[in-house]
Amino acid sequence: MTTGEDLEERLVWILGSPRSGSTWLLGLLKASPRVIAIDEPAIGSHIAIPVTSITGVRPVRVAPDRFRVNDLRSDAPDYFFARRYEHVWRPLLRDLILGRLAAQVADAVAERKIDDPICVLKEPHGSIGSDVLMAALPRSRMIFLLRDGRDVIDSEVDAASAGSWAMSILEGYAPVGNAADREAFVRERAHAWLARTVITEAAYQRHPPDRRMRVRYEDLLQDAEKHLGALDAWLDLRLEAPEIRDRVGKTQFGRLRPEVRGCGRFARAATPGLWRQNLRPSEQALLEEMLGPKLRELGYDVA
Repeated sequence: MTTGEDLEERLVWILGSPRSGSTWLLGLLKASPRVIAIDEPAIGSHIAIPVTSITGVRPVRVAPDRFRVNDLRSDAPDYFFARRYEHVWRPLLRDLILGRLAAQVADAVAERKIDDPICVLKEPHGSIGSDVLMAALPRSRMIFLLRDGRDVIDSEVDAASAGSWAMSILEGYAPVGNAADREAFVRERAHAWLARTVITEAAYQRHPPDRRMRVRYEDLLQDAEKHLGALDAWLDLRLEAPEIRDRVGKTQFGRLRPEVRGCGRFARAATPGLWRQNLRPSEQALLEEMLGPKLRELGYDVA
């Protein structure tokens, strides 16, 4: 497989937001022997940097188009990804991504003896750079995985709490503790969700219609067989109906081992709307102020 058009057309990006069911969706797609799964390559996180990562300044009222260094400095000629030199760096970025992925795909093809592979890349955190990725790789496919931002942030609060699965990985980092810490955390994660969603939605709208699909997490929960069937037809996964039914059954939340699901675990819950129970009234009010207009636009109930 080359690093050119052939590989690019075999790429499928799962973009949107962390804590939106991207791991589950990737697991569903892995039912097809054609699928080579790449779990969070993080290339999007390297090419699109939040201002907070560099300055340490916390956002208070920051518009999505001012959340990234990419946007603040796009007109500065000295900035590496400056708009002025996009005609130079974009094709080089494309070659870098395709060259790197080609090596991993080649290994998987050789190990598993796949004749006609599809490479599915789960990139939720890297969705902050989805516009850059999709502009560089317009022949690839894009799945925009959308979930209610309030449930996303509720899940992120759980992951950042003492004793959680995430904090066991982040050795040396302090969990979210007191009320002030929580409110600051909720505010920052709201900015991140809004920026990722706006950026990914814009990238989705610019992408060729036949090479994009939007999947709402809540709809996937309600009828996973239907949506996996639609993805099967779109991606030519070559799955039979019994294979789709079997994969959905095996990956249901209730089928997971008890020790890997629940509060503080990676698979916390599969129940939309838990933010109403878990987030404090002041946090809910904050999210209504920050995310309410976008949630309404996306069709979510904000009553």
